[in-house]
Amino acid sequence: MVRRHGQLMDTSLLSPEIQEIQAQWDLSSPELARGFVEEFKAQIRRGLHHQGPSSLAMIEAFIPKTANFKPGTYLGLDLSGTNFRSVLLSIDGHQRVEGEPLVAVTRIPTELKQASGSRAATSESLFDFVATQIKVFLENEGVSGRQIRVGFTFAFPTKMTGVSSGLLMKWTKTWDVPDLVGSDPVEALESALEKVGLGHLRVNVLLNDTVGTLVLGYFEDRNTLAGGILGTGTNFAAWLGDMGFNFESGNFDFGSLKPRIQTAVDRQLDVESQNPGQQLLEKAVSGRYLGELMRRLMLPHFKALSLQVPDIIASDDLSHVLADCGDFPATGAFFDRLGIQGSSPGDRQLARSIAGIVMTRSAQISALVVLALLEYADSALEREHVITIDGALYEHAPGYPETMKSLLQQLLGDRSARVELKLVKDGSGIGAALSSAAVEASAEVDALR
Repeated sequence: MVRRHGQLMDTSLLSPEIQEIQAQWDLSSPELARGFVEEFKAQIRRGLHHQGPSSLAMIEAFIPKTANFKPGTYLGLDLSGTNFRSVLLSIDGHQRVEGEPLVAVTRIPTELKQASGSRAATSESLFDFVATQIKVFLENEGVSGRQIRVGFTFAFPTKMTGVSSGLLMKWTKTWDVPDLVGSDPVEALESALEKVGLGHLRVNVLLNDTVGTLVLGYFEDRNTLAGGILGTGTNFAAWLGDMGFNFESGNFDFGSLKPRIQTAVDRQLDVESQNPGQQLLEKAVSGRYLGELMRRLMLPHFKALSLQVPDIIASDDLSHVLADCGDFPATGAFFDRLGIQGSSPGDRQLARSIAGIVMTRSAQISALVVLALLEYADSALEREHVITIDGALYEHAPGYPETMKSLLQQLLGDRSARVELKLVKDGSGIGAALSSAAVEASAEVDALR
């Protein structure tokens, strides 16, 4: 018996072939889990102190750990994997957010994120789109002419050169806008804002989406240690001492455990990806890749899938299949969409088993990252800690939080009661606005010294 999504599943009911796959993909054994955690902690140390090769970037966020947020109105922007968000909020004199933040969400057209036909995606087109969305949002809210400080979440690996500047290191999540690599996204944004008549807006902080989630968590609960994104992409940030660090954990390469964790399906997906050899953890965890992992596992059983293009299965499909019940009508519709007509009950159960295997490993890896962060910051786990997590995968995939909590409980025993996994909504957008307020407060303090 093994635990699956907070429930017990009798693996003896699975076919021998699926049982073998399940065993290969399961990372819950104490020895393997401990090896993962120790390797992750070792790479934190090497990345942080430049003491050898590390797949963890350990990027200083330049945002201090502070309980002081300057009262005023702030704009948070979030450019991430799928959507662009604008968030407007006000902080009162009691360090509270007044009312509900105002939020506008727009899906980012694919042609702005990557090449379309013979035409390359450009930073000018991307940020012209972003600036136009901001202009419409501020006009709708009646604040287009106000002097407002801006926090800009840019959810891609960026080497920070200051609190409001940085250089894009590389694209992830299949984005590819070549001319922005090595450049400052803030400069591109401010140039576009100038063109649409919003040159009076000033970006005073550039941050990663995980850092925004971390700041939002700390604003709400001072026990917050780390913030994570589990959605289209995956990454974590944490307080180390009094400073926030973006780990770029999606690039973790598993170290010496790579042959044990990466399956043949993982290796094939990686080789055929846009960035072979990079973002290995993300390719095993994030919503961007889970559907394709499922398709490749299903191929030996459903030859029709070989005629379909990659990525025809999305992470949402896994969630719908796992949530299905009764005669599994949603799973039947899933097969119909894939061009597999007349699926049998056995076919549908097979799809559910494969979806469970893929999703469970994702949640297990996420839990092991959390455990490594906890142990690095508080080796004996003597204090209470909150881990704030944003993202559709964590929020909507059936049993995902339960699987993470179950593995943490298995590995920590009674000490797991000191760890809270907390879902936050729009951490990257709201967190960007709060970070802007924190930076403004810090600047005031520095000016008085």
